[in-house]
Amino acid sequence: MLQEAALFPHWTVAQNIGLVPRLVGKDKKWIKNRVNELLELVKLEQEYADRYPNQLSGGQAQRVSIARAIAADPAFIIFDEPFSALDPITRVDLQNEVNRLKEKVSLTSVFVTHDMSEAFLLGDEIIVLDEGRIAQYGTPTDIRENPANTYVQSLISSQDA
Repeated sequence: MLQEAALFPHWTVAQNIGLVPRLVGKDKKWIKNRVNELLELVKLEQEYADRYPNQLSGGQAQRVSIARAIAADPAFIIFDEPFSALDPITRVDLQNEVNRLKEKVSLTSVFVTHDMSEAFLLGDEIIVLDEGRIAQYGTPTDIRENPANTYVQSLISSQDA
């Protein structure tokens, strides 16, 4: 999942969500059922299935992007700062949504972010990078309570500012 929803603008929400299952050979009935299931899972009404990306808010588009990413039951998903372009209210809502989905569908994920508060909220384990090198690896509690160096400490302090 990318920073931008990256939905195909000339396809409906249902077509965007059904893309990956179609590519892996699922039949039309399976795809239709899966699209309906995923719309409900990401808290979008069924009426959104026939809308186009330009008819969606940024948060709705990211919900569709999440549904598309998990449509074919991947082993894991990579989130590349998917909420960085959203307003703070929508961002918090979608962060909570990702946590809910992680539990509901046993979603294993790698979440890339520059926001330590987001990392602490979404991560079970965190790797802090400093110029491409691992500065610290641990749970949010470990990192918060025992920063490995001044760089990690400054990242933690910046979230409190």
